[in-house]
Amino acid sequence: MKKYIYNVLLLLLVSCSNIPNNKGDLSLVGVYGVMSPLVPKQEVHLVRAFNADLDENFNLDSLNVRESGAEVIIQSDTQNVRLIEIKPGIYQDTLKMIQIKPGRTYRLTVKTLSGETIEAETVAPDTSALLAPAEFDTLRVTIHLDTAENELRINENPLNIRWSKANNAGSYFCSMRGDSVSVFSHNNGVRLLSVVTLFQNKKLLGRPEFQLFDIYNDSEGEEWVWTSGFAKESDILEYPLFFQINSYSMKVTDDRRRVILSNIKNGFGYFGAMIVSRKPVYVIVNATVETN
Repeated sequence: MKKYIYNVLLLLLVSCSNIPNNKGDLSLVGVYGVMSPLVPKQEVHLVRAFNADLDENFNLDSLNVRESGAEVIIQSDTQNVRLIEIKPGIYQDTLKMIQIKPGRTYRLTVKTLSGETIEAETVAPDTSALLAPAEFDTLRVTIHLDTAENELRINENPLNIRWSKANNAGSYFCSMRGDSVSVFSHNNGVRLLSVVTLFQNKKLLGRPEFQLFDIYNDSEGEEWVWTSGFAKESDILEYPLFFQINSYSMKVTDDRRRVILSNIKNGFGYFGAMIVSRKPVYVIVNATVETN
């Protein structure tokens, strides 16, 4: 799941990027890398610009735009690490040397075979602390599924969640997740249920707050999504999880979420870092089903 989160963010960056179209400079190199303590081996992806008028379901491999043979180096005040190309256009810290620390500055230098030098710099954000709700050790969730109306309703009252603004953070991503199995209580006894994510907000947040359970799940305009499996009637699911805040080192989009912002010199794309803050929360879910 940790690798999945990393790859989803990279896909978001690539798919939303302000890539030069056929009227722009197709010789530019795109750089995509989000350093994260959640993955042991940091990665940077390099691609050549391509025609933005292509079908939106593009595949980088079929377009043959991945940039191979480059020298990719990430530096900080204490480290100088050269990444190894593990696949065409994908460069990795194979020895797990890069340490992601809050407040540390990281500099990326890319030198291509054709002589271009692409540079970027980012500062890893500080950690965040949960501010509200003040007592957030247990979360009780009531969910009701109406199969006749095909409607899933979660809680009657909204939950306003706020956390401290992290220095050097431009955006946030929140979720309720766990790294191991959880307890599933049923009339027939107790068994283990593999649970990773209960809910998460859909988009990167520009402010250190969001409202959970505000309207029906997955309705138009909803800012969060319920991702766990649904229990049978009268089931109770008990999750020892974490409320997790991922703080990213810059805004990925503008205030209207329309255009991706780039910090790449002599190229396009995004090079950044994220820091993770966690608070243990015990979640109890009561589920009911209505069929008529």
